[in-house]
Amino acid sequence: MNLSAEELSEEPFERSLRKMAAPVNHEGSTDTADVSWNAPTVQFHIGTWCEGTPGHSWQVVSQGKSRYAKEMELYAGKCIAGTIMRLFDRPEALREVHDEWFSKTKGAYACPLPENLRPFMAE
Repeated sequence: MNLSAEELSEEPFERSLRKMAAPVNHEGSTDTADVSWNAPTVQFHIGTWCEGTPGHSWQVVSQGKSRYAKEMELYAGKCIAGTIMRLFDRPEALREVHDEWFSKTKGAYACPLPENLRPFMAE
């Protein structure tokens, strides 16, 4: 897919701004740590439930089925797809991403777990 300069300057989808919630200190973990040492990664957050809703609750589940949550999920998917489209069509940008990642990681990764560690197997 080779897009023209004009097509690349256009937004890949309609953009509308919503009132953003105040930044929140996200505690917890993700599964991206080891991956990010081996390949460039990006992470962003979308709102799919109301501010103040306790995580891992039935309220989160019920709000996650709302029209608003589905709109946000679709918007996130479009952001990811649009980013991928632009990186595929701009190899120099992809090279910049890789070079920045490599300058931070030096391409070196050492798993912190001992090699002889095995999962516990209940008998």
